Amino acid sequence: MNNQEGMTLVELLVAIVIAGLILVPLLHIMTGTFTRTHIQGDDTQHMYFAQEVMENIRNNGYTPGDPTKYYCLNDLGCIDENHDEYDNTLIYDGEIEVIVEEFSENNNFYEVLVQSLSSNSEIKFYTVVKKQ
Repeated sequence: MNNQEGMTLVELLVAIVIAGLILVPLLHIMTGTFTRTHIQGDDTQHMYFAQEVMENIRNNGYTPGDPTKYYCLNDLGCIDENHDEYDNTLIYDGEIEVIVEEFSENNNFYEVLVQSLSSNSEIKFYTVVKKQ
């Protein structure tokens, strides 16, 4: 009977503990990396939304009374709160706010701030557009 092969219960428990000591930190690193990657992807999308609104204002100019809130969907882009397709029952992927002030150095221009209201990070774009 001294010639038995196999693992004893103690050897099995030691192997499980060693495997656990190796796997738990690795799983913690992997979940943290996934979370950060997901948040950075969302921030990048919100930056694209803000950039889209900024380019729209740069191309079309700004006149007093223009919309100050834009709502964005990943596949469809951004629409303003006065647009016919705006639906307040939808859950939008992003919300962009436009703040316009007189440009302090020249009264012929507006200073425009476009910022994301729905991002984890602070996303702001500034530009100057000529009054129309």
